[in-house]
Amino acid sequence: MVDARAAADEANDGGGVVLGDLCPGWHTERIERRLVARRLDRVSDYQLGCGCLEEITAGTVAELVILCDVQNQVFQRVALAEAIAQGFGRGRS
Repeated sequence: MVDARAAADEANDGGGVVLGDLCPGWHTERIERRLVARRLDRVSDYQLGCGCLEEITAGTVAELVILCDVQNQVFQRVALAEAIAQGFGRGRS
């Protein structure tokens, strides 16, 4: 388990941002005074059009963790909708 307080302190000290367990599916880093998370998975045009983001910026670790979690939930549901739109489940009543 990641120590969120230690990760926040490290990020605030200008060091590397180690949030892998707090932001699964994202690469995180500090750029100037902002925390930036970039999605590791490819995002389809369909997903982009439905609100999935490839990159998130935040001012605090807590903000970044919450935004990454929300985006992971959106990504999963939109991926399901995309599969349905492409014919997943056809032929069933």
